[in-house]
Order: sequence, then structure tokens, then C-alpha cells
Amino acid sequence: MNEITFKESKKGRIIYYNEGLRPLYSPSIETESTEIIAQAYAIFWADQTWEHAWLLEKLLPIDDLAKEHEEAKQFKEALRGYYAQLRDLDIEANTFTNISEKLITEIGGFIDFENDLKNRQLKGKICTLIYPLFLEHTVREQNRSLNQLQALKENKLVFDRQEIITFWSQAIAEHAAFFAHWLDPTESQIEEKTLHYNQQFLKSYQELNIEIDIDTLIGDFINYSSVTLNNIIEHKIRSIIFPDLADHYRREAIFFRDQLRKAEWLEKKAA
Repeated sequence: MNEITFKESKKGRIIYYNEGLRPLYSPSIETESTEIIAQAYAIFWADQTWEHAWLLEKLLPIDDLAKEHEEAKQFKEALRGYYAQLRDLDIEANTFTNISEKLITEIGGFIDFENDLKNRQLKGKICTLIYPLFLEHTVREQNRSLNQLQALKENKLVFDRQEIITFWSQAIAEHAAFFAHWLDPTESQIEEKTLHYNQQFLKSYQELNIEIDIDTLIGDFINYSSVTLNNIIEHKIRSIIFPDLADHYRREAIFFRDQLRKAEWLEKKAA
């Protein structure tokens, strides 16, 4: 997987990987400028969050929940708009802070929307096709995005290896669980393999198991996600998984890997 320079200045680089359905944007490993890292992460989180809204739009029944369906659509369009603005922004533009603040506000509103959906669903007031855990999962990711962007705004460069492992191991474990339960019941072998990854990442999250080689595990899961994505696109897997969602999970696994690499690079530099 080769990285390609997307934007560059004297302060650092934003790179992208062009595999899959859409590119993943990330700061280069050697970039230390909180300004450049913030731009890269704003692009990443705007991209991932608009897709969260897109999936909610798909899974909210329009006949029964027309208002909620329309709200999800509006969040999707607004967040996708910020993603496009941030992606196309010059790396040295002085308008980044303004767009970033609007993105943060929009994500905050979307979090409130998701929490309301989850609470109403758990109380039996509405019925959707969305797992409550999925809403908890996306809210957790979006809260992380707000915390990261706020820290970078305050010029704080925080890359704690163990914290990264804990957060993203839980996220990837849940990705694998969602994936396994969206497979057709006939796909028992793929379900078994996917749940194996779920258990491995749960061990990494729950037990901080030092016997697990997390770098190898992530690499294996990225490869598995890439193969699975292609098989879904080519209709070789029976499932109700949208190809875009499979690609979404693949990109987040790569982001996990890059966060770890960044933490390791900073640790070595500080030693």
C-alpha cells in the first residue's frame, strides 16, 4: 500500500492511499505541525461521519420515520459538504479554522441526533434497522473526533500508543461483529473467520494482551478487509453489506495502523 502526497507545505504533508472505493487521507508520519495534522484529521473525520449519517438514512424506514430519515439525510449532506470543502482547501489557507469550527458544531448536533434515536429505540418508542450498538459505536468515534480536533486546536500533539490500541481495538472488534451479523446465514465460514478477528481485537481491548502482536493483527485485518471488499463488489459473498460500508471499515483499520505508526515515530524521536 503506497502513500501518495496529497498536499504539502514547509510545515508538513497530508498523504492519501488510493486503494478501495475512496481514498483515505492522513498526515504523513514525519509531520509534527498540529495545524497540518488537524487539517488531515478534519478531512478524515468529516468523511467518516457523513458516511455514518448516510447509513442511518438507509436504515431509517421512510414510511414510519420520515422526519428522522430526512434529518439523517440533512446531516449527511452537510457533513459531506464540509468534507469536500476541507479536502479541496489549500494547505496554507487561513479559512481552515472557520470550516473546522462549523464541522465540530455539525458533528455535535449529529451526536445528539444519534443519542436520541438510540434512547427512543431502547424504550420501544421507535423501530429502526439500526443496532443500538451501532449508534453507540458511531457516537464514540465522533466524540473522539471532537476531542482530537479540540486538542490540536490547542496545539496539543497527543499520540498515546496504549490509548490508541485500546480505542481502536474496541472499534475494529465491533466492525467485525457488525460485519459477521450482516452476512447471509449461509456464509458460515466467512462468519467464523470474521468473528475470529472480533475475538482477537476484543482481547487486545479488554485484556491489553501483550502476547498479541497488534501490528501484525492490524495488517492481517486490513488485507482481509480488502479481499472481502472486492468479493462484495464482485458479488462473491452473500450479505446485506453495502460495498461503501465495507470500504469504510477498511479505511478505519488503515487509520488505526497509521495512528500507531505515528505514536511509535514520536516515541523514537523523543528517546
